[in-house]
Amino acid sequence: ALFSQYMFNMMLVNPAYTGSRDVLSVSALYRKQWANVPGSPETMTFSADSPIKNEKMGIGISVFNDKIGVIMNTGFYANYSYRIRLTNNSTLAMGVSVGLSNYKAELGSVQVSNQANATPDMAFSSNPNKILPNVGLGGYYSNDKFYIGLSLPHVLNNKIQNDGGLSARQYRHSFLMSGYVFRLNESFKLKPSILVKHVAGSPVQLDL
Repeated sequence: ALFSQYMFNMMLVNPAYTGSRDVLSVSALYRKQWANVPGSPETMTFSADSPIKNEKMGIGISVFNDKIGVIMNTGFYANYSYRIRLTNNSTLAMGVSVGLSNYKAELGSVQVSNQANATPDMAFSSNPNKILPNVGLGGYYSNDKFYIGLSLPHVLNNKIQNDGGLSARQYRHSFLMSGYVFRLNESFKLKPSILVKHVAGSPVQLDL
């Protein structure tokens, strides 16, 4: 899933962020790209997290539904983080997430040719529908002015499809995030952030 507003709920991409707000936090996000274009990307998420054990740990849950074209991915994850208080009001957290997702693709519904006697395309000959377990890992350092985190939201490269001589699987995505708070005056603060995304076979992406 693509989270263009990731800074409002970083637990979705880094489990170590769980409980870092020091209060019970509930978030919901909805994203619609290319409105009115059939099959355009659409993402919905809901999450809740809270610190426990005198803010030494964090627990949380996240639910998501991501659609693009004839492909839909729905999942549920439970998050846990362990937080170590350092000097200068800073915290180092390590987190893990465990959950399931349902990958569904109605490939057989795609019209691949306008000719009635066209040769069938093997890539669109089946409709994969699989339950995929996975684990996420992350680290997160923060203080009152600065944060940086590194995560692998999905560690397992699950097979999605393997029939008809065709194969498809999940790939590990790595995320590097960071931000800094600039105090402009007594009333305003500026908090720019950056997210670097990498997956094998694709160019590095940067959100700023």
